[in-house]
Amino acid sequence: MKHIILEAPDRCGKNTAISYISSKHSNYTVRHFGKPEGYSNEEKTFFQKRDFLNEFCFAHSFFKNYKRNDKDLLIWNRSHIGEWPYGKIHRKSESSWIWSLEKDFLWENDDNKYLIFLYGDPEFLISNEDGNSLSAKLDDRKLELDYFNEAYELTSIKNKIKFKVNKNNKYKNISKLYNLISEFLKI
Repeated sequence: MKHIILEAPDRCGKNTAISYISSKHSNYTVRHFGKPEGYSNEEKTFFQKRDFLNEFCFAHSFFKNYKRNDKDLLIWNRSHIGEWPYGKIHRKSESSWIWSLEKDFLWENDDNKYLIFLYGDPEFLISNEDGNSLSAKLDDRKLELDYFNEAYELTSIKNKIKFKVNKNNKYKNISKLYNLISEFLKI
């Protein structure tokens, strides 16, 4: 079984990429992390810790206890990696706890874990803003991308790749992106 994480700032095409990957397989599970709940930053951080712990326990159990085919996929739309930028920027929280969770729960078999990081130029992402993103200002989006890149470097996931989704003020040809994803995942 392959465990695939798609991580990206908003407006980079995670859902579209997940739809493509899913269309190539008959047996897959997609899990999605939502926004943290709570009134204060502390409550939201606590929610994130609990939510990620529960999801990591699920993933650990999924891999350990079920007889799965090597072609089966567990796909995460967002992951603990997004807590690195979002926690720091929007909750002013220290987010290094995510690396302990990653180490403790997920990465026993590194060969079947994949991280696909989609990104774009901050100006491009802001110009395609739909009003639902946490970072709607250019400076915030630049900082968010810096933290995402930092998290990409810090993760212990060995099979990882970055894809830039835009060229100048347009999305890149999606079929090229799909070919790169297929090649990377060997699907």
